[in-house]
Amino acid sequence: MSEKCSVLRQVRARRALGWIAFAFILALLTAAVPAAAQGHDDPALAKEIEIRDLMLEKGHEAALGIRVRVDGETAILTGTVPTRAAKELAEEVAKSVDGIKKVDNRLQIKPASGGPPPAHTVEQEMADAHLEMRVKKQLNGEIGKYSKQIEVEATDGVVSLRGTAPDANRKKLALDTAGKTEGVKRVIDLIKIKS
Repeated sequence: MSEKCSVLRQVRARRALGWIAFAFILALLTAAVPAAAQGHDDPALAKEIEIRDLMLEKGHEAALGIRVRVDGETAILTGTVPTRAAKELAEEVAKSVDGIKKVDNRLQIKPASGGPPPAHTVEQEMADAHLEMRVKKQLNGEIGKYSKQIEVEATDGVVSLRGTAPDANRKKLALDTAGKTEGVKRVIDLIKIKS
């Protein structure tokens, strides 16, 4: 009988040690969860996610090859895009995010066809500059002094409007005006309503 009691005590001791070990591991894991959750409070990571999400929203499949890293107030863009318009749009999108003051655009143009990127010509730059001026002129005529708060960028007929508008009506008017301007193929809305 005493041998049976001894075995029973050993089994109970092992179970108790098992429960103690389990409780210890559980305590360690519970303590580690808040530490791991703090990674979600990383402001740089939050900005990277915000920029990437906005790029996918505005640039669609052209933004799939873009990687974003944030260092302080600088967004660093790497990867590939199919066109010059996509490269410049990515930069405008990154600039539109609060807290980003500078963009280091290292994107490479790699057309979907696999061929070399089309040559960037002075004529294309001039056409883009003229289109920007036409849009700015139209905006000034429609929303007056508020047009000074909106940056206009044009690349191959794609126009991005970035900045602030005092209210939703003026934002809509600015977007509609840009879209109706001769030579504009598409308008990218990066305007925020001033609060």
